[in-house]
Amino acid sequence: MFEGHVDHCDPLRVIGWAYDTERSDATVGVELWHDGEMIVRGLADLPREDLRLAGKGDGRHGFEIDWPKDRRPPVGSRPIIRFAGVDQELLGSPNGSGQDIALPIPVFSDLSEKIDEADLPPADQVSTVSDAALTERQRLWRKQGYLWLENFLPDDLLDRYSEARWRLRPSLKSWRCPVPYLYVPEMRDLALHKPLTDILDELIGTRMALNLALTGWRSTQRAWHQDDYLNPPTVNCRYLAVWIALDDIPADCGPFEFVQGSHHWPLLRRDGSSTISRMHYGAVRPGR
Repeated sequence: MFEGHVDHCDPLRVIGWAYDTERSDATVGVELWHDGEMIVRGLADLPREDLRLAGKGDGRHGFEIDWPKDRRPPVGSRPIIRFAGVDQELLGSPNGSGQDIALPIPVFSDLSEKIDEADLPPADQVSTVSDAALTERQRLWRKQGYLWLENFLPDDLLDRYSEARWRLRPSLKSWRCPVPYLYVPEMRDLALHKPLTDILDELIGTRMALNLALTGWRSTQRAWHQDDYLNPPTVNCRYLAVWIALDDIPADCGPFEFVQGSHHWPLLRRDGSSTISRMHYGAVRPGR
């Protein structure tokens, strides 16, 4: 007696679960069929907490099976998902439910790319540049992907910019362009404070330049993302984001969230984010 369900089916993979009700610890096989031919077989042995809580043995009855690259079913087709060796389809099988196969939902690994270490900043060249060759700040950057510079900026710099901010833009609205430092010298003095730019140059290993100021984003409205999609492909991670607090930040503002170590992940390029937009999916991804 088998139970199971196809939770998602697209031209890249099929996701779901399969369970033998008479042998709760058994691993059930799953077959993907198309045009009357069995294309690939996999095992439902992945752990799923929802299955465990539902009393499906130890919960290790999930599956995620990729279609072979040369045998992927086209969008609009209706493949069959069966229990292995049994002429019985899983609930939710496109053929059984009458639903056409869905467009693929892109995942990070589909859209990102690994960059050659030679094109990365020295601190990110983990296999070729030793820790001993790095400065203390570079070693911290390599390990955690950020530096916390508490009480770093002089009060007079912050005060001058704050005064100009309310004088020139007396509201909580953002600046009207992404490069307000071109027109507001107080912002330029703050962003290009030499002790700060010296640290940025040190971390990346080359002279840095001021790019843009994202004053329009509120932290509670910014989704998980990588910033490299903002840049041409030649930048290759030689890019740093600086967040400057103009006042004390109370705890009820919530945390600034960051995945430690994600600065070593592959990069989501501008073309990748454009692909997501064309497919009408939200680009919510953690990253650098």
